[in-house]
Amino acid sequence: MSPAVADVVRNFNRPALLGKERPEGHYLLWAADPLWSTDGRYLAYVTNREAILGGTAGQSIWLLDVEAGTERPLLVGRGESFGPIGWLGNTLLYTDRSGGISSIDVPTEKRRRGIPGFHLAVDRQGTSLAYAVGASPEQRKVTVLQCGAPFDVPAPPAGYIYEAYGDFSPDGNALLLVARNSEGQTKLAVYNLLTRAVQFIDLRAVPQSSLLINRPAWVQNDAVLVTTADRKSGAEQSQLVPITRQRGHPPSRLARGAGKIC
Repeated sequence: MSPAVADVVRNFNRPALLGKERPEGHYLLWAADPLWSTDGRYLAYVTNREAILGGTAGQSIWLLDVEAGTERPLLVGRGESFGPIGWLGNTLLYTDRSGGISSIDVPTEKRRRGIPGFHLAVDRQGTSLAYAVGASPEQRKVTVLQCGAPFDVPAPPAGYIYEAYGDFSPDGNALLLVARNSEGQTKLAVYNLLTRAVQFIDLRAVPQSSLLINRPAWVQNDAVLVTTADRKSGAEQSQLVPITRQRGHPPSRLARGAGKIC
């Protein structure tokens, strides 16, 4: 980290941290996975500082407050491994060893648990979370939590399952999913958060001998980039898939900085 950032970290024993050694040499000190809050005030990231000092495995989440010019550990636990997921207002979503999705309100540091399953995506506006539950891929169900209310995404066509991936459109009003059958045939699924309907799009220009090699992603509100590779030759190709969405009336949004799950 830069000296400008390091100077605002107080009450942390840097000499002891840097002096930690193992038979192969010094421990590797790292900070990774930076995640900006939607208003740009906070930067959350993971680090192994406490784990090195305590001689344990795991990682903690630290928080840089740009407005206040301070930095501090936000989620720390001996032997614990915290991972940031995304921001909903001033609430940081995270995972830990207990499983599921938890959250912490940054101003009050109040923690909440109770969202089962695993996360798929958080929208750029910080208002919606997509997550999945199910004991197996065949039983997987996708839900969108928007402004505190859960909405189940309609099931894929018979014989298809949703993959463990999602991506919200830039405007936050659509969720992109991937549905695949046992033969490897793929459909794009676009869940419209305004109409609560899902449309399935066949990749007609992609030979069935091909497979997705990169996760499809929105490049605009009406276009998705898909990259595939031929199973035999390995030849790759990319294409823009146009997305036409039905219009609807957007639900009320979370006010910026409201600091609650939405």
